[in-house]
Amino acid sequence: EEVQPAQGLLWVTKNVVLPEGVELPEDYTVTLTVTENGVKVGESRALTAAELADGSARFSVAVPAGEHNYVIYETVSSESIDLSTSPARMVIDGVYYEMSSEGFGTTRTITVNANQYAYLDVTNTYTVSGDQPEPDQGIIQITKNVVLPEEIVLPADYTVTLTLSDGFNTVGSHTFTAVDLANGSASFTMTVDAGTYNNLRLDETVNELTVDGKTYTLTSSGTGLLDSVSVAAGATTALAVTNTYADGSDPDPDPSTDPSPDPSDDPTTEPSDPGTTPPDDEDDSSTDIQDDDTPLGPNPGGGTDPDPTPSEEPSDPGTGTDIPDENTPLGPNPGGDPDPETGIPEGQTPMGDLPQTGAVLTETAAAPVNPATTAGLTALAFSMVGAGLYFTFGRKKGEEED
Repeated sequence: EEVQPAQGLLWVTKNVVLPEGVELPEDYTVTLTVTENGVKVGESRALTAAELADGSARFSVAVPAGEHNYVIYETVSSESIDLSTSPARMVIDGVYYEMSSEGFGTTRTITVNANQYAYLDVTNTYTVSGDQPEPDQGIIQITKNVVLPEEIVLPADYTVTLTLSDGFNTVGSHTFTAVDLANGSASFTMTVDAGTYNNLRLDETVNELTVDGKTYTLTSSGTGLLDSVSVAAGATTALAVTNTYADGSDPDPDPSTDPSPDPSDDPTTEPSDPGTTPPDDEDDSSTDIQDDDTPLGPNPGGGTDPDPTPSEEPSDPGTGTDIPDENTPLGPNPGGDPDPETGIPEGQTPMGDLPQTGAVLTETAAAPVNPATTAGLTALAFSMVGAGLYFTFGRKKGEEED
């Protein structure tokens, strides 16, 4: 009976090292074959990009215990792999990566112990190649349109600059002059890498438009942050900016056409208040009462003498109080000789001609009432009443003593 040789287990590991952020193409596969003296050991094994997503994958082969000289061969398959170059390179998103291999195609001597593990590994390292392909490129064409009112022509010093930027990088810039825009539009082009741009911004710097002293207002379209822009290889992508000018106001109108200022609007002139400003000829120190029935007796200022004779004779002279000529309560009549028969009628008080409390004068003064004057008249009235009462009571006391 034939005795079976003791066996061990050979573990074969495939490692793939890529730059940070780079992943293997989905169609990537690598097939490993272990040989000894030109004879294949076990079965070949194909590993996919999915199995190598973590950077490594492995499989095992049962081999006889003992010393062995193994050689590992591999075949890489992907549309991104170019094996015609030396070293082979892989192209991902238009970037060339060179491949270097360790453990591939070389003879390695290892010892496999019975019922033990032995290890073989192959490592492929990809780095950015110094020889990069020319990227596919396309063209961006930017057209500047200017819309003007009829019969208006851009002044000779008019300029407008358009700048296309991608994030913080300027893609291209161009300045148009009035000559360039004589027909209303002009264009310029720039060559860019093919692809999709999501951060393009188109800005403009434009002169103010003033013609014959009149400034025209500007409305612009097509500037600012642009929507996603795709540029195909060998094709032209068109962008446009339109400036529309409309009639504006005259920045420096003719002063001769300005309306004359209204003198009434002069803030330095304060309107007079007839209700608060006394007339020039008004004298606060004297008050002229024009009512014929002067409350304080005869007119002290002269003029027509009022009739000192009472208008009503007392019905009973015996009960009245006679005031002698020489002791008239209100003093001599300044307008003439005193009336020797002046007396105080029965039922009336001295100075009875004064208006009673609550009485209303029939004639209204033209000027507003002066509080100072009113107070003075009131004080004078009380003084005169007091004087009259003093003489009256003094007279009565004298009669009683007689």
